[in-house]
Amino acid sequence: MALLHQLIRLVPSLITYTTPEYLSHGEAMVQSLDTLWKIFLAALADGKFLDGVYLVVDALNECEELSRELLSRYFEDDFATKSPAKDSDSTTFLKALVTSRPYPRIERLLKPGFCIRLRTEN
Repeated sequence: MALLHQLIRLVPSLITYTTPEYLSHGEAMVQSLDTLWKIFLAALADGKFLDGVYLVVDALNECEELSRELLSRYFEDDFATKSPAKDSDSTTFLKALVTSRPYPRIERLLKPGFCIRLRTEN
């Protein structure tokens, strides 16, 4: 997961969040989007290393279909109604921007109000 990789490159001490999963699953952990997302959320919630994170996912429509559905579910479950930081003592915030072509199958994945359609035809 490139998101987690970029976060750890920015703050190398966040690698500690990967250790328990690596010890349990070995290198197979990188094949599980659920596991990587769990690590990503734990790293985000660590306020002693991060003041805030801006997340940009460009071209969601170009993701493999299963990954796109999982990412959409993660965004909705974890960010549409609450911030991971609100459930902890952390002060970390997350701002996210996801771009995609306006395909109906993608719009159906996201909650109403989660999408802003920009018309660029004119």
